[in-house]
Amino acid sequence: MSIPYRLDITTDMALIPSQILRVAILLSYFSILCNYKSIEIPAHQTYGGSWKFLTFINLVIQAVFFGVCVLTDLTSLLMKDTMCQEQERQRRKLIGLRDWLMAVLAFPVGVRVDISPTFGWFYSTVAKPWNGCVGSTK
Repeated sequence: MSIPYRLDITTDMALIPSQILRVAILLSYFSILCNYKSIEIPAHQTYGGSWKFLTFINLVIQAVFFGVCVLTDLTSLLMKDTMCQEQERQRRKLIGLRDWLMAVLAFPVGVRVDISPTFGWFYSTVAKPWNGCVGSTK
């Protein structure tokens, strides 16, 4: 009879490394944001400040996303056994917000920031010379 209880403990403990990882990622994003804001860059003094850079916007979106992930993990851990229907409904809303942030903001903006330099390199080294050759043939 103690085997299912032991399995429950191991499945509950399996969540701990991912929760620690999310907290570590959140802290690293906050430290990067603090260091980024402490650097005096002339472009930050112009219109838009650092918000005109997609990398900074991505950094803030990722920090907010991981903050919501940590908040979801904390509510799940702290209220695991004592959840009433209202608390369960609030937790589901938080999970829905986390999923929405990932699907609508964090993933698309993160992919765009990672892929855009690659497209610039591809266009300047491969597509532009090829387009010039194709366009000049008669």
